[in-house]
Amino acid sequence: MAAGGCGASGSAADAGGDASGSIADAGGSDVGGDAAGPAAEAGAADTSTNDACNPGGVQTTQLSPAGDARVQAESTSARATDGTLYASLCDLHHPIDWLTYTRFARIAPSGAASPSFVVPGLSCDPTLATSALPGHVCLGGFCTPVFGICVAHSSDDGMTWGTPSNVSGGNGGGGDRPWIAAAPDGTVYASYTNFGPNSGSPDTLYLSRGDGFGTTWTPPLTPDQSENSGGDGVVVDAQGRVHLAYNHKIDGAVYVRSDDRAQSITKRIVLSPSVYVENIAMDEAGDLYVLEMSTTTQNAFAVQSSIDGGDTWSPAVPIAGASVDADVENRWLSAGGQQQLVMVWYGGV
Repeated sequence: MAAGGCGASGSAADAGGDASGSIADAGGSDVGGDAAGPAAEAGAADTSTNDACNPGGVQTTQLSPAGDARVQAESTSARATDGTLYASLCDLHHPIDWLTYTRFARIAPSGAASPSFVVPGLSCDPTLATSALPGHVCLGGFCTPVFGICVAHSSDDGMTWGTPSNVSGGNGGGGDRPWIAAAPDGTVYASYTNFGPNSGSPDTLYLSRGDGFGTTWTPPLTPDQSENSGGDGVVVDAQGRVHLAYNHKIDGAVYVRSDDRAQSITKRIVLSPSVYVENIAMDEAGDLYVLEMSTTTQNAFAVQSSIDGGDTWSPAVPIAGASVDADVENRWLSAGGQQQLVMVWYGGV
């Protein structure tokens, strides 16, 4: 990953990837069955403030033990308003039964990390969302052992988890690359894609609303027929408006907003016909940002922003230094304080 550092996986808000050994890569003893809490995991965390990857002395937390031979990928993280960081990843080739699982850990504002553990009922493609309500966090991903997209909820800061609920059971397919966001009232929104059976088939982007932190889910809304629309993210603002950006087969980069809790699409804006949407982000002031990659210039990135809730969008602003010759994968934009952005990516630096 390149973000001014080396090898880290994940970001200040929510990032996906295919490398292990980072704040979002958790390891330790294996869990199989019913437990859903720290007692189920014996792995220890290593916290340091000055090492080869961190010459500036910024505190880093390594959650995967040295020598762990498992393949760990698709790391993601989310930050609560009190500074608590939640991290999750996909455990591939689990040594007990060779299945895949979602692993979770919590890092306190002090940097102290809880032991990681497997959350039962979830497989890979993990995605995290925090709530303005203290202690509430949601974790989504593939269901296991059933097919579909599931979301689990914790009300005790990730110490224990409820049974994951199936988001995508009624839409005619299982779904792929989910993203979730939590509104201040505890409503959870999930976006995911059903990919067509072949390259000429349209892919279907879905948006579902989960009331009561995902206890029950509404029938999914279909914002559009889109191609390669996975991995674009979803955010919800303080007014409960839901924002998505994705890639349309004909129009290119598209932004949509729902003002009625994912019952319909209120606004649709074509951002650009010649860029690929990487993700949408929202800062603490509610301003919106869309990270884009040019489809005409290799690995050239830019950001478009909106300060009026998505009604209008700025011209694309190039990101200096983010264009590289090497293969770049899993780009992600994170937003913190007002107009404070961080871009992370895997590949050459």
